[in-house]
Amino acid sequence: MLGNISIVVSSCDAFSDCWSPFIFSVHKFWPDIPCDVYIVSNHHSIEDDVVKFIKVGDDKGWASNLKKALSEIEADYILYLQEDYWLTKTVNTSKLLSQIEYCETKGVDYLRLNIPFSNHTKIDDQHAACSLGKDKYAICLQAAIWKKSTLEKLLIEGWSGWDYEAKACQYAIDNDIPIKAEVVLSDADDDLILHYVDGTAVRKGKWTRAGATFLRENGFEELHPKRKTEGWMISHLADWRNYPLLHYPTSGLIRLMNNYNLNF
Repeated sequence: MLGNISIVVSSCDAFSDCWSPFIFSVHKFWPDIPCDVYIVSNHHSIEDDVVKFIKVGDDKGWASNLKKALSEIEADYILYLQEDYWLTKTVNTSKLLSQIEYCETKGVDYLRLNIPFSNHTKIDDQHAACSLGKDKYAICLQAAIWKKSTLEKLLIEGWSGWDYEAKACQYAIDNDIPIKAEVVLSDADDDLILHYVDGTAVRKGKWTRAGATFLRENGFEELHPKRKTEGWMISHLADWRNYPLLHYPTSGLIRLMNNYNLNF
């Protein structure tokens, strides 16, 4: 077990229906997990011999909950995940460990493990730099390795996850918080360190179609009725956002459909 990193899964009791599938996926696809795993919750938990829970009390929002949980973790680095990042392939542990070592030796504060919708400055064959003042979502809530002390400076009381993604970069600039941010490059899906449900398992409070498929294929059918399932059109529009020319028009259509509660 590594003492310098812990896996922290951001969650709250409102998403407790995601915990069992997440824990199942860890057991199935990460048998050689090298460090402690913590799920952040409010008052509830699930007994498990690998995954532990940090109960932070009444829900005060994404940032407040996570900040309180991190205060109870002594690791220098964390691997940030969310409760609906259900693993779908065996995790490349050796590659993950090499990236943690890279962060330590190169002084990287934030290393995203998959490429976001943005342009980057290539550093070497494996890494590219993210500019907080230039790249859209230079830091975001997809899977990433964080220096814990740096992340804690960006957890502003009352911020939601949406607030964080929209404001964190500018907040760091305005408050002179130096963040060396990078992303791991990947030319092929097989090169990814972590594979999790495409589009995540929950979006806007609904199961994604990939999330619903995971539930059905892995024996969690009883959880399906707890949420509506995302419509076919919204699902495809969300996928099309990954293409630069389609990003803005598809994002606009998704917002319009969500505002009018259209789900087809």
